[in-house]
Amino acid sequence: MSDAGILARGTVLVDPRKAVEKLRAHQLAQPGLYVLEVVRAATLLGATTLTLENDSDDLALSWEGPAPRGDALRALLDHLFDANDRALRLLAVAVNAALGLRPAFVDLYTTEHPDLAEGAAARVRYTADEGVLGEGVVTVVPRPKSLPPRGFLLHVRERFGAAVMAEWLRREPAETALLRARLLSP
Repeated sequence: MSDAGILARGTVLVDPRKAVEKLRAHQLAQPGLYVLEVVRAATLLGATTLTLENDSDDLALSWEGPAPRGDALRALLDHLFDANDRALRLLAVAVNAALGLRPAFVDLYTTEHPDLAEGAAARVRYTADEGVLGEGVVTVVPRPKSLPPRGFLLHVRERFGAAVMAEWLRREPAETALLRARLLSP
């Protein structure tokens, strides 16, 4: 290419917060598909068992097997554009899309964290109101009953409102219907 074809050279600056906010709103065709991204991450990491507990305002999706470390979950949204670790990228996409639904919180639990006592887990909490980009805080908590002795748990608590009431009346939460349609249909 000759120099006559180049008009200008420069740098484009992107505001990471605005990029993550845009992705949160438009990353998945149906925001509820975030559960499929969690299943994909579990599969990549070698999960042996997946368990879904879902009602009108809570979704708990856990797996038994290898899980991300607490420090990786603390900076999970940094992996939204990570081409090197596909499992963490899929979890980042899932959490970011779930946050786009404006839940009360998204909790990530793992049994992979240094110096955890028996019966404990590491928890990282994300909310839609804070932490658009920032890091979550790793807290050591008692291991929830739905978290296997070695594994991972995603817990999404929806805010009470019309959507929660509609799911309660429908008797099958949207995420469960999506998983059933995508994973169990022939």
